Formats: sequence, structure tokens, C-alpha cells
Amino acid sequence: MIVFAKENTNQVQYGKEKDSFIDMVGVERPSINHIAKSNGDGTGFWFDNSHYELSKKEQSVMVEELNWCDLQMKYIEDNDERMETCCDSIKEYRKACRNHVKNIDGVLTIVGERPVRPCFTKKEKKRSQLRAFCSNAITGMFKSDAIFKTGSEDSDLFYHYDCRDEDQRNLDRIVSIGNGGDVYAHDGTEFKLVSHNHAQASELQYDMETHISSQRVKLSGLIAQVNAVAEDENEDANLKLIKW
Repeated sequence: MIVFAKENTNQVQYGKEKDSFIDMVGVERPSINHIAKSNGDGTGFWFDNSHYELSKKEQSVMVEELNWCDLQMKYIEDNDERMETCCDSIKEYRKACRNHVKNIDGVLTIVGERPVRPCFTKKEKKRSQLRAFCSNAITGMFKSDAIFKTGSEDSDLFYHYDCRDEDQRNLDRIVSIGNGGDVYAHDGTEFKLVSHNHAQASELQYDMETHISSQRVKLSGLIAQVNAVAEDENEDANLKLIKW
């Protein structure tokens, strides 16, 4: 039987030769993983392409895992209970997935063992959730009556202030300059720029630091409670009792 095949493919035909097909010297394709390679003289040989096909499949798996990593990062950002691991573990796993299948000297190659998805223990997941709650609490608004304390005519006035990193840096700058400055504050209706003299800004900074410290102390206490939970049949129930 005369066998012809299209080079670098598994396309085979039997019988009459056609353009762009090479003569496989009557040897049928050994398996679905073999493709035709040319000898350069109109004849060809069957090449076992199973490693490449396996590498392509493994690469597709790694793409799916990278998509899982992206989803987990969103869960962590939103403090979603569906998160399965922490940010640092995802970054390590994402890097491992990218390095698992590489193009080496033009050949798609599997490198090492397939990476294993990271996952929380029950306590790790609870600690991660509490840390996320703490971060959100710190960067949320806090109440300060700094203007009232420093002799404002509006003796019953207080504001709510944001405590994001940029808010902390801005207040540090105002206090260090020593001349006071404008700070965004919420009066219960809207945010607006409110002028603070140096004494008011210093008092506000104290209130901000107290707010941050109180949240961290709260987190520390809750983490201690998590660590104290026994790893037995009641672990799930006892961890659920620990709330922010």
C-alpha cells in the first residue's frame, strides 16, 4: 500500500500521490501521536509527537490554573469567603505555573512536576479573613473631634476622616510642616476640605494613630483566639464563633 502524508501533520492518504504530500515509503502511521517529517528527497518518516501533544495539554492546564489564580486574587481583594489561599501563596503558585511548561530551543517542554494548588488550613483561612477585615477597618473612616478639642467656635463639631495610606501620608506632611493645612473630612453629608491649624492637625493625627492601633490590637486578640482553637471535630463551629 502506498502511503502519503502532509509534512508536520497527521494528515494521511492512501493511493495516488497528491501535491504537497510526501511518500511515507508504504509505512502506515504507527499511532495518532505520530506526524510526518520529510527526508528532503520526497520521502518521509513518522515522528513520535506524543511529548509535544502532552506539553500542549499541560500548557492548557496551566492556563486554567492561572485563571484560577486571578479569581482567587479577586476573592482576596473583596474578602470573599470563597478564597482558598493567601495572596503570597497565589503569587508563588502563579510563578510556578508559568515556569512549568516552557519553550526550550524551539521545543515546548514540560519542566518538573506539575505545581500543586495551595490551600488554607481552616485556621489559616480564618486568620487571613480577619487580617482582611482589619485592613478594611483601618482604611475606613474614623471619628475625630480634634477641632472641638482645640477651641473651635463650633463646640459640638466632629468629622469623619478616611485613613488610607495616602490620607496618613498627607496628615504626616501637614503636621511636619507645622503650619496646618486642609484635610478632607466628612460632615455626615459629604466630603469637603476642612482647614486645620497645627494643633488641630496634631490632635487629628493622634486620633488616627489611636484608631489604627485599636484595630491592630483587636486583630491580635482575635488571632490569639484562632490559634487556641483545638483541631478536633468542633474546629469549624468554634472558628465560626470568632468574628470581627
